[in-house]
Amino acid sequence: MEFMEKGCGILNLSLLVTSELFWGYPIRHGFYHKVDGVVAKATFVYFLLYTLQKNNLSQRQRLEYYFITLSFLTTFYVSNYLSSRSWCSIPHLLVHAILHLLTSRGMTFAYI
Repeated sequence: MEFMEKGCGILNLSLLVTSELFWGYPIRHGFYHKVDGVVAKATFVYFLLYTLQKNNLSQRQRLEYYFITLSFLTTFYVSNYLSSRSWCSIPHLLVHAILHLLTSRGMTFAYI
C-alpha cells in the first residue's frame, strides 16, 4: 500500500509541474498541452482506482466520492466542449476551475 501512496504523491507533483508549464504557455494542442493532458488523465485513473480499492471509506464517503467523480467527468466534458468552441474563454476557464476544485476534493478521499 505504501507504494501506491507514493505513486499518488509522485503523480500529484508531476501534475503540478506539467500544469504550470502548460499554463505558462497555453498553446492549444501544443507540446505542453499534450503532456499535461496525458499526466492529468493518468493521475485521474490512478487516484480513481486507488481510492475505490480502499476499504476504510464509509458508505456516505463512497457516495460522496461517486458524486464528485460523476461531477468531475461532467465538467471535464463541458470544459472540453467549451474549449473547442472558444479556447481560453471565460466560460471555459470557469468550468475548468470548477474541474480543479472537484479534483482537489476528490483527491482528499485517497488520503482518508
